[in-house]
Amino acid sequence: MRRILDKIVIVATVWCVAFLPSCRSSDKSDNNADADRLFSETCRLTKLYTDSMKNAPDSAILNSLMERFDARLTDINFSVKAETDYNLTEGRNDTIASLIDSLRHAYDSRLYRLAHPINEPADSAAIPSSRNSGNQTPD
Repeated sequence: MRRILDKIVIVATVWCVAFLPSCRSSDKSDNNADADRLFSETCRLTKLYTDSMKNAPDSAILNSLMERFDARLTDINFSVKAETDYNLTEGRNDTIASLIDSLRHAYDSRLYRLAHPINEPADSAAIPSSRNSGNQTPD
C-alpha cells in the first residue's frame, strides 16, 4: 500500500510540474503584452516631455511640465496590472532609466540656463576692439 501511495505522489508531482506551467502561458503572454505597452508608452511620454523641457520659456512652465510628467507617468503605471514592470527585460529597464536620466538632465540644464542667462551685448560696437585700445599709436 505504501508503494502505491508513493507512486501516486510521484506521478502527481510530475504531472503538476509538466502541465501546470503550460496553463499559465496565456497569462504570461498577457503580462508580456502589458509590459510591451508599459514600455512603449513610458518611452513615448519621456521623449515628449524631454523635448518640451528643452524649450520651456521660464521656470514656472518647466516645473509644471515636470509635475504633469509625474502625473501622466503615474497614470500609465496604474493603467496596467500590478507588478507588470517586473516583466520588463533588463535592456528595456536600462532604456527607461537612460531616458529618465536624459529628462532629468534636460530639466536641470534648462533650469540652470534660466537662472544664469548668458549676457551678451546687444550691439557689437559695445565690445572693445583691439584697434580702438588706448595703448596703440595712431598710424
